Amino acid sequence: KNAIEYENFSAYWNAAAAAENAKSEKAAAGNATLNNVNLCIKKGSLNALVGAVGSGKTSLLMTFTGEMPKTVGSMRYNGSIAFVEQEPTIFAGTFRENVTFGRPYEAEFYKTVVKACNLESDLKLFPQGDLSEIGEKGNNLSGGQKARLALARAVYSQADIYLLDDPLSAVDPKVARSIFGNAIETVLKGKTVLLTTHQVDFARGCENIILMEDGNVLGSGTYEELKQQNIDVDKVFGNKNNRTEEE
Repeated sequence: KNAIEYENFSAYWNAAAAAENAKSEKAAAGNATLNNVNLCIKKGSLNALVGAVGSGKTSLLMTFTGEMPKTVGSMRYNGSIAFVEQEPTIFAGTFRENVTFGRPYEAEFYKTVVKACNLESDLKLFPQGDLSEIGEKGNNLSGGQKARLALARAVYSQADIYLLDDPLSAVDPKVARSIFGNAIETVLKGKTVLLTTHQVDFARGCENIILMEDGNVLGSGTYEELKQQNIDVDKVFGNKNNRTEEE
């Protein structure tokens, strides 16, 4: 039933500090980037990962990469991973090569992905469409274009688990709504998705919200379930009327 499971899981970016304080559980917890996480994420679910800046959202996603030098407890997942980082990497080559990323070119699915990630209008601006060179030797891309291209690459990979580190913040509200509906909710339907977001509408649109604070998971559930647990989800977004619709 679960795609991801954390059990008594703590993680430290500073391995030396963790080792030095190992004798003191309280001191060790104080140095933990992620502290005693217990969390089960259902297979095929759409999850919003929310919390203030520095709460541990990106670090939680990076537990999949094995880069943290010190971990305690267990973290398990089942399936292949696609990770869209906040600062996406664009490779020298054609636009199409950046999307397919070594996978066979499947024309119909490729078109679906490009459309879902709102890249069709961008291709019209390139002299050779999706065969135009981008990256180091080609056309410069805006931050929003890079974010949408990185998302398209991930979606095209047809992975089992998607780690999306706030890709919607790099685009305007109208485009963000389109991508959330057409790519995340539609093309990725049935996939396990962890989406970090600072936009309350997108969080409410997810079947599960995971609220983080200072490296701790305060709770998880639907928006209403968290409210029933007396967890103030709204304070994370700063404004109860923080809507993604254009003013």
